[in-house]
Amino acid sequence: MENYINTHQIGEGSFSKVYQSCNKKTNKKCVLKVINAEEIDFKNILTEVHILTKNKTKYLVSSNEVFFDKMSNSIVIELQYFLNGDLADKIRIQADANRYFPEETVWKYLAQILYATKYLHDNGIIHRDIKTSNLLITKLGNLKLTDFNTCKTIGNNLKCSLRHTQIGTPYYMSPELINDTKYNYKVDVWSIGCVLYEIIMLKQAFKCNHIGRLMINIRSGNFNPIKRSITQKYSVGLLKLIDITLETNESKRPSVYDLLNKLPERYLYKNETTCYTAKNDINLLQDVYIPKSFQDFSKVIDKFYSSSDNKIDISKYLFVKKYT
Repeated sequence: MENYINTHQIGEGSFSKVYQSCNKKTNKKCVLKVINAEEIDFKNILTEVHILTKNKTKYLVSSNEVFFDKMSNSIVIELQYFLNGDLADKIRIQADANRYFPEETVWKYLAQILYATKYLHDNGIIHRDIKTSNLLITKLGNLKLTDFNTCKTIGNNLKCSLRHTQIGTPYYMSPELINDTKYNYKVDVWSIGCVLYEIIMLKQAFKCNHIGRLMINIRSGNFNPIKRSITQKYSVGLLKLIDITLETNESKRPSVYDLLNKLPERYLYKNETTCYTAKNDINLLQDVYIPKSFQDFSKVIDKFYSSSDNKIDISKYLFVKKYT
């Protein structure tokens, strides 16, 4: 990664490390997600890279560069650097100052989260890990959803398509995920409800010190009570959204499209459709290429080692481009 300077680690996941850096070519700060090529879940990383490089919405984080670095034997994703941090940081600052968000800000944040999630759902994708630390704040104070390595393709039939895989962050996981049962897009709606609660209350909806009690509370929908003082700060319509998004019965829980239709008109953004139709299905992953195994992809990587370059653009190997 010789094209980057002032690089230092700021985070680490199961199969990746995250660095703050500076691109020498653009002279701009950036974030590098470095994924060990020998340990990756290949299908997940392809989905993540595809979303980052192909999405056409302002509500999702995007990437301009993805490459294979021979020196570290890693897939590297360059991401935009967000000086203002994430929503979790912002909520902690507000809580420390005992200062609640204005209702206008809450509605704005909610609308942006819904539009980000709608874009994924329109494309047959469940995020599965929507949380405050995965919502980055731009210079203008807007939110962008990130961290797509837990995303799952589910197809375009919102009612019939189900997945059976337990994943996510416990405090934001729906009862379906906690129970390890079949689920659909509504798991994201539950997570949005948890985020909305946190924005309003400045603390997590199901925060407790015992994992067993946490599981019980989520299964029963027993979130921490909303203070009387809070009910006087916010409108009934806004607070009602917490109750309906944290509905334990998935069939009674609203969809993202239902929630968008509940937004006050001033928070509906121009050129954004609020109702799901077949025309909205952009099919973001329609041209994604999934190798049968890592060994298949490693054959491609082997070709790189005969090259003198240490940095190789791998986008053409990640995707089968059907359109020019």
